[in-house]
Amino acid sequence: MFPSCKLFGLCPDWSTCRVFHCPFSHQPQPSTSSAPLPTSSTAAAPPTSALPQKRPAAPRSVNAAPPKRLEQARLARVQEPAQAASPALNANTAAAASQGTPKSAPPTAVANSGPPRLVPPRSLSHTPAVTRQKMINALYAQFLEIYTPGVLPSSLRQTLASDHALRQEEYLFSRSTKATYRNAIISALARLKKRPPARSADEAGTLEDEAERTAALAERERGRLTRKRVEAFVHPVDVLAQFDYVVSVPEGPGGDHVSEEGNTRKCERCLREFVVTSELSQDDREACHYHFGRMVTEKAAGVRQRVYSCCPSIGATPCQVGPHVFKDEKPSVLHSRVAFVPTSSLRRGLPSSASATPATAVDIVALDCELVYTTAGMSLARVTVLSGSGSVLLDEHVRPPTGVAVVDLNTRFSGVQEGDLDKAVLDVGGVQRALAQFVDAETIFVGHGLENDLKALRLVHTRVIDTAILFPHPNGGTWRHSLRNLTKDVLRKFIQEGDPTIGHSAKDDADAALELVRWKVKQHAAGKG
Repeated sequence: MFPSCKLFGLCPDWSTCRVFHCPFSHQPQPSTSSAPLPTSSTAAAPPTSALPQKRPAAPRSVNAAPPKRLEQARLARVQEPAQAASPALNANTAAAASQGTPKSAPPTAVANSGPPRLVPPRSLSHTPAVTRQKMINALYAQFLEIYTPGVLPSSLRQTLASDHALRQEEYLFSRSTKATYRNAIISALARLKKRPPARSADEAGTLEDEAERTAALAERERGRLTRKRVEAFVHPVDVLAQFDYVVSVPEGPGGDHVSEEGNTRKCERCLREFVVTSELSQDDREACHYHFGRMVTEKAAGVRQRVYSCCPSIGATPCQVGPHVFKDEKPSVLHSRVAFVPTSSLRRGLPSSASATPATAVDIVALDCELVYTTAGMSLARVTVLSGSGSVLLDEHVRPPTGVAVVDLNTRFSGVQEGDLDKAVLDVGGVQRALAQFVDAETIFVGHGLENDLKALRLVHTRVIDTAILFPHPNGGTWRHSLRNLTKDVLRKFIQEGDPTIGHSAKDDADAALELVRWKVKQHAAGKG
């Protein structure tokens, strides 16, 4: 458009005009009279007949600056009514200009003051910004109804509604066309109206957030462990006996030979004979030199060979030095240290009020025990019990029996640190009484290599799901996968990756066994075995 001042020429009332956007040029024209131009605001306007009929042949440039005095007078007349009408607006405008903030930049959202504002896209889109803003307003109003004031604080309610309205509209806009955009918004509004009020911020969110929560809840429900779902995976008694489980209480009184101190035994690590004692020798020649790793089969230069996992080379020098230790395997010997107890008799010692409510026993528990070397062989040092949902039911350090001394804490594998057993208040009998509060003969025990845990607890229990048996080794027989490798291969998770001087977590091991059984239950429900 061309400037209007070039079309109309001089304003008839150029000296007293107070119009902000006057279409006339307000430029003084050369006059045939020698009388000076009036400067007072009260001077009368010249008669219309005295005005020139057309623009002079050589008028002043429109962009040329007027005389300084006339320019100041014009600015004073223009600014005076504007400042009187809106002083606050002028102050805000001046502050924005001083900070260098562009006045035309729209905000993304107005917190706690109504619907959020849409930032107009820089490129063309299939729907105008005005239409999108109307849809955002409708979504915002609907989210406000879901987030009721009586449940969520007012400020949080408006903030959540603003954020979720923007996210919901952006999601629908990016997945629709000009023809489908409006219907997508209408459908979303109809679905939002059917949603119940949010009782917490965790229940808030867009329709997509709600769908993700629903899917996660359905997945958890599909993998929820109940006695009915896992009953098919309980191992028969003959299978447990094959994998060295104690399926009946050994003969004998039990607990009649607690310690081996003073007797000669063969060291489990270096296979040398030694005299069991609680006094550790300072002579390095009498100490045990050993490898902490297991014997594994490695292939080098096309030849398969047996080496230690900690030192994978033939004839490697032992990498560890420590005390001689031993381990008992026979159930009768273990029974002579601390007597075995069947889980069917655990609850008999409870008070009558508790025994009258057997339903308090849980259906499924995950179990993991940590052992240390003592003068009685390997003794229980820590027990961790989880419920079927993964919550901790029991997690305690266990002190050795009276008259038994600790020889080696076996921290690399047990995780037991110096001083942990000094604070322990329970012994094996105390742990059995604690288990009786929520375990009975029908409870299903879950774990990996549970025969060792049950031996450490001196429990006879045959309702067992052992992941080492549940996932058979390809070599067959009693070969077993390690829990670490099994979790990595099946669940794509990594456990026992921490500092070896601290040891792995008993809770992590028990939880990994639960996850493996949960995976098996899902596969079985899907008809995959």
